[in-house]
Amino acid sequence: MMYSIILSGGSGTRLWPLSRRLQPKQLLSLIGTGTMIQQTVQRLCPLENEVLESEYQKLYMQSPIIVCNKKHRFTIAEQMQQIKVNPIIMLEPVARNTAPAVAAACMQAQKLSGSDSALVFVLPSDHIINNISSFHATIVKAVKMAKLGRLVTFGITASSPQTAYGYIKADITEANKDSYTLQEFTEKPDLETAKEYIADGSYFWNSGMFVFRADIFLHELKKFEPQLYMHTKQSFTKALNESDFIVLDEDSFSKNRALSIDCAVMEHTTLGTVVPLQVGWSDVGSWDSLWNASDKDLSGNHTQGTTLISKTQNCYIHNNVSTKKIITTIGIQDLVIIDTDDALLVAHKKSSQSIKELVKKLKKHKRDDLL
Repeated sequence: MMYSIILSGGSGTRLWPLSRRLQPKQLLSLIGTGTMIQQTVQRLCPLENEVLESEYQKLYMQSPIIVCNKKHRFTIAEQMQQIKVNPIIMLEPVARNTAPAVAAACMQAQKLSGSDSALVFVLPSDHIINNISSFHATIVKAVKMAKLGRLVTFGITASSPQTAYGYIKADITEANKDSYTLQEFTEKPDLETAKEYIADGSYFWNSGMFVFRADIFLHELKKFEPQLYMHTKQSFTKALNESDFIVLDEDSFSKNRALSIDCAVMEHTTLGTVVPLQVGWSDVGSWDSLWNASDKDLSGNHTQGTTLISKTQNCYIHNNVSTKKIITTIGIQDLVIIDTDDALLVAHKKSSQSIKELVKKLKKHKRDDLL
């Protein structure tokens, strides 16, 4: 049996102006049917009529543990109700990145299972995965390594030199093609370095997904970040049950420094293992990546809402206004156009990674009403 821990604390600023503080990208319907977090939860369900699903079926737990911002709790609860899922929703009183969130959720998994060695699968709430059967098969491979005491991270097979992703270096000289020893994590590189990584062949994109035993992860966290472990343990011990939510203690939790699971544990542990993942993955971290993942017309355009386009190529156009306003274009290419009731974004697709800087400027100009 495996407990899924879904991390839903992100603000999704790179998809502004659709993604806002109270309605970040994981709560939006951007591609396919349902919101990003609904798709994430449904993706974990075993597939019907799949012979190879039997091993995964044994691992599957119907109720995921969702860790989220307290401001999003009712929206998430409603969206889970819509897909007939009854999750355990754990509320972060303040944002402290992924390490404290994962630690608290691991403690909850131990409590639910009655076992310190509960298996957990950690994943973000806002990614796209196209090949679900391969995804489940890879989870089964990862679980086998996790049962041996390894901290498994999924490495996305890198197909091009991307500067928007972090990278994982693995020892690909090892004979086992299903998993490799983790050598190092690297931050988002510049283009030349990314090209070197691709040529090297031993680097994978960092997916932000992990499988491990709760006790092994917490032991490593306590070893490398004892203060973070202690404060999170106190916060979990003092947590309150409010209606259908677990509310972590704010005084204890806020003493944690903001630290990712990579920085807190994975960069230091000797137990790291990389399992390659080839499933048609995207983290939907920019308008450009969303355009790449979306259905397009013969001219390479993706449109949503009321639009009328002519001589337009390779654009992402989203009309999200509540009036009868129409977006019309002629003679443009490679643009992102997002129109909402209170903000209009026009950007080159290749500049969409800079949206975060635009959001920072809005904060500087005290336009919190737009965030």
